[in-house]
Amino acid sequence: MQLKASEMDLERVSQKLETITEKSGLLQNEKCIDMKESHIQQIEKQLLQITKHIEEKQIQLEEKNTQLENMSKQMSEKEKLLECTIKEMETSKQQLETLRQEHMRQEEMLEKKEQLRISELNEKSKCLEETKSLLEERDGKIKDLEKEKEKLDEELQDKDRRLKDINAKLLQTVKEVEKKQNQLQGKHTQLENIHKMLSEKMKHPENKVKELEASKCQSKEKETESTNLEK
Repeated sequence: MQLKASEMDLERVSQKLETITEKSGLLQNEKCIDMKESHIQQIEKQLLQITKHIEEKQIQLEEKNTQLENMSKQMSEKEKLLECTIKEMETSKQQLETLRQEHMRQEEMLEKKEQLRISELNEKSKCLEETKSLLEERDGKIKDLEKEKEKLDEELQDKDRRLKDINAKLLQTVKEVEKKQNQLQGKHTQLENIHKMLSEKMKHPENKVKELEASKCQSKEKETESTNLEK
């Protein structure tokens, strides 16, 4: 923009110079020529200043162009960096999406594991309840068996007492039987003696018949007593 403004200034100066040249051709006196030469010199000075100014502007413009090129390079580098950053962001986004999906998958697996664990715990709890119920039932049966055992023990003790009493009675009975056997043995001895006496008395038949009948009666009585004792 500054270069265009300088060019426009230069064009205006050139137009003025042309106008002055045309006017100087029309003037005929020397005084006017001197004035015009002086004016031309001033214009030339102005032109030199403008040229110098234009050169300075051109130098500034070149510097600005250099700056623009540098800025363009920087912008290009920044664009490349931005593209790399965008790619990295896309890569990071994809990685985040992959991580999110993996996280969701792990959460689903953990949820399934938790559900399975809860199901197993419920099953174990149910088994424990059943086991507890069976143990309680078994404890009840054990208590019933213990009661039956106590009852049987009492019955056995009672039977032991009764057996002891029976054994004592049997011992007493055996003693009495032995005593009766001894008595029978004595009676048997008496019978033998009576038999001998009878055999001696056979010589007197009447007396013998009477004695025989008496001894038979005594024998029957003794046999009846022994039979009752054995019973």
